[in-house]
Amino acid sequence: MSAPTVSSGPLGGRTFALLDRLQAALPLLLPYLVLSILYGWQASRHGTPWIFSDELEFTQLARSVAETGELARRGEPLTGQFSLYAYLTAPAWFLDTKAAYETAKLIGVLAMTLAFFPAYGLARYVVSKPAAILAALGATMIPAYAYASMLVEEPLAYPWATLCLYLAVRWYVEPTRRVFAAAAAVAVVAPLFRDELVVAPLILVGVGLALAWQHPRVRTSRRSWHPAVYVVAAGVLVVVGYFAEQRVTARSVEWRTVTRVFPERLLEYGVWAAGAFTIGIAVLPVVAALTFLVPGRREPRDRSVEALRLVLGLSILGFGGYTALKAAYISTIFADRVSERNLIYLSPVVFAATAAVLERRLIRLWVVPLAALAVLYLLTATPYQMDVHFYSDAPGLGILSRANRDYGWTPEHAQTVLIWFLAGAAAVLLAVALLRARPRAGLAVGAVAAVLVLGWTMTAQLAAASASNAFSRAFLRNLPQPVDWVDTATGGAPTLYLGQKISDANGLWLLEFWNRSIKRVYSLDGTAPGPGPTATPDLANRRGVLSSPVDYEYVVAETGIDLVGDVIQRKGSWRLFRLDGPLRLETNQSGIYSDGWVGSQHEADVVTATYSRFATPNDRGGDIVVDVSRSAWCGKNVPGKVLIQVGPLALGQQRNGVLASVSEERRFVINACQERSFTIPAPPPPFHVAVSIDGTFVPQELDPSQSERRHLGAQVGFNWVPAGAT
Repeated sequence: MSAPTVSSGPLGGRTFALLDRLQAALPLLLPYLVLSILYGWQASRHGTPWIFSDELEFTQLARSVAETGELARRGEPLTGQFSLYAYLTAPAWFLDTKAAYETAKLIGVLAMTLAFFPAYGLARYVVSKPAAILAALGATMIPAYAYASMLVEEPLAYPWATLCLYLAVRWYVEPTRRVFAAAAAVAVVAPLFRDELVVAPLILVGVGLALAWQHPRVRTSRRSWHPAVYVVAAGVLVVVGYFAEQRVTARSVEWRTVTRVFPERLLEYGVWAAGAFTIGIAVLPVVAALTFLVPGRREPRDRSVEALRLVLGLSILGFGGYTALKAAYISTIFADRVSERNLIYLSPVVFAATAAVLERRLIRLWVVPLAALAVLYLLTATPYQMDVHFYSDAPGLGILSRANRDYGWTPEHAQTVLIWFLAGAAAVLLAVALLRARPRAGLAVGAVAAVLVLGWTMTAQLAAASASNAFSRAFLRNLPQPVDWVDTATGGAPTLYLGQKISDANGLWLLEFWNRSIKRVYSLDGTAPGPGPTATPDLANRRGVLSSPVDYEYVVAETGIDLVGDVIQRKGSWRLFRLDGPLRLETNQSGIYSDGWVGSQHEADVVTATYSRFATPNDRGGDIVVDVSRSAWCGKNVPGKVLIQVGPLALGQQRNGVLASVSEERRFVINACQERSFTIPAPPPPFHVAVSIDGTFVPQELDPSQSERRHLGAQVGFNWVPAGAT
């Protein structure tokens, strides 16, 4: 029997051609699949969001798009802002919350890992296929890939930014209308992924100016220019720059605040971010990239190398300037932050430049020590934040925090290690440059260095992701189970959250994330956090009715807030009420933290707690039992003068409950380790109780081993009992 023959007709030819293409693509598809599986596994271990309020805000926007097609937060349309992230992840939120969360994370993982392909294309312009693959791996194995498990913009913004950089290089190499159209379209859309990608169109403008300067007609014309023309042109640029800066100053609060009031912070916070970025990618790539910026005297002209050098320089200026400005402004309104998060978009061009330096030996010897000195300044000026388990704005520092926990590294030890890394990086570059006559030896040195760099970056990524996941699991363990208990109890009916003295917003944000039925967030004292609108309802009358524009049947209330209705679920400090009529308080106490202490986060000599009762069974009178205790503090004594006043309730100027008059009063002094209980006759409702404590203490100041920094008065509790029950 004869052997079967393989058809060589059109169908067989197309099949073999397809197989050939697949085989050729495997070196690129395989790393993408492996990294996607790794990051997907990390995401599966990320149990709940914890980067708040960012993750909740983008979730709100995506859910709103899925439900209404419009961007909104807590039911209020978002004006003046736009986020492609919300639209691209909205399909996930057609599913139930748990499935939607897993799907949204998977979208982020698959999208962020796509950066491998434009990063490869970028590097391929200047190095061989193997070196380009290594450069692409470097760009997709950075610590910032810990964000792939989070509901933030980076997982979609990073690959898009990489595509922008690739097309910018391609346009310089191939200055055709078709390439320009693609590059311009991608760059214009970029800021819709994340604000800092406004740098992408500016980079394209810079490439366009470079192309115009090199145009044959312009080059020919420049040969005949008198030196005075250059002077005039420079003067015009200075004038235009001055008026442009004045216009930006008039329109931008951020720019005006930083450049006019705190200009010194631009350098400081920019250096911090660059230092964290350098640490996260093993130092060598940054030294190599800075070296790459200076062309060699005898370096043969290569348009691809020129393109990468131009885009690298523009990217450093653009993303570096944006990061410095943003971090400096945040320091004036929030906190001092190491903002590496805004610099991660440099990674693809930095790794491509590193590959070019190591493979093609594009090194000028005198530049290496200068680049090393610049990086030394970054490494020694950056705070390492090693006391933080995971520094969300600087994932590159995660590997140092892990070394602190696992091996006891101190900041001094970490700095020593990094300086040795820097010395090794300089030695590698010098060796590669000096081994020009022995290309194989130089290539071997570069290959070993590249593998070590990838080992560090992958370790840094694993450290950052592990720390982030540990935070996530810790948050999840502290959540009432099941996490969607409000949705289950209400059947998804619109629900209001009502709280007061909200000092820890994380619990509220997690509750709101996992329970989509919570549509509005109110507080009785103005402490309700965003993202999205909040409200502080006033008392509409003395009977406890609250002014509210919503008419929901269900309310989740915090401890200290009792509503007229039925409690259908209790979870920790939360109770879920089904209202009986309008939103109406039965009782309310204020000024008391969830742990029972009356105190203040800020310096205060006198602190106050209040209790208002708006209804009792049959509106009968009774007694109010007031417990005042310092039994939880038996350290150094700071006497506190306690005044308890009871009387009918009146509406104050701010539409809150106040004493109309004082019918009963008690005074005493509370000392450390002491507690007192008073049973005081109370008038029929509505009535009000005020407890003031003159003489606070800060446990941490009295005993350095304590971590409590609040100014505390005492623990206070209220309990109404019918007349004759005591």
